[in-house]
Amino acid sequence: MTSKTATLAMQTITFVAMLFSPHLVPTIAQTLKSDIESNSIHLDDSTYMSWRDHLLPQPSELKWQEISWLNSFHAGLVEANQIGKPLLLWAMNGHPMGCT
Repeated sequence: MTSKTATLAMQTITFVAMLFSPHLVPTIAQTLKSDIESNSIHLDDSTYMSWRDHLLPQPSELKWQEISWLNSFHAGLVEANQIGKPLLLWAMNGHPMGCT
């Protein structure tokens, strides 16, 4: 693996890791750097598709997108009352991805 390819692989994988777990980036980055330097990770034209398939979410991991999320508490109360189901209010402080 060339130095340029290794650098690109490191940047791409680190970016993906940051999207999902910003607090683990330093640990993941160090592990990936070691793997790339020892040539145990190969990213080239022949392995790109398998890496892409490995990194992209599976359909079972996207079930949350099927939920009809509401951005208004009042609208949620009205809908919950109409269908006779409880309402979950998720409240938190800070950025939803932990990017504070």
